[in-house]
Amino acid sequence: MDNGVVNNVFEMLGFERKQFITDPRYYWFLAVFTDIWKGMGWWSIIFIAAITSIDPTLFEAAIIDGAGRLQRIRYVVLPGLRGAITVVLILSMGSLLGGGLSGSNFEQSMLIGNRLNSVRSEILQSYSLRMGLGMGRFSYGSAMGLMQSLVSVILVFTSNSLSKRLSGSSLF
Repeated sequence: MDNGVVNNVFEMLGFERKQFITDPRYYWFLAVFTDIWKGMGWWSIIFIAAITSIDPTLFEAAIIDGAGRLQRIRYVVLPGLRGAITVVLILSMGSLLGGGLSGSNFEQSMLIGNRLNSVRSEILQSYSLRMGLGMGRFSYGSAMGLMQSLVSVILVFTSNSLSKRLSGSSLF
């Protein structure tokens, strides 16, 4: 259970081998890391597309004014990304309970979770699946799914109205 590339590197560096999959202490780190790794390509496509839509003359003007790299990021790139950041945050709030990009890690819970780390890997969706399909309580599992969807819709509308009030930019 403690074989793998990471443990081989740990051993070469003088650290002891860890059982990442079976030890509940490492589950949250592993789930968050794999979720970030999984979504990194998609988020980079979104933000690179937003960066390419920024007018190049703004960068040229900042260079002529003597702005360094970090100043160009602060004064040109970040304001240019404001709309994309707003959309991403609002959509992420909607998928907080329901999976998807930056969601509740349902895939990680099902793939990495096991009986040894179930104390930390059990989430609302896997519990709903276990209750609904595993124990035959279909109405209970469906009600849990409906409540998750309702809370997600409320989160989207709330985050959208907060974004509209705070920054003047919103999804709808």
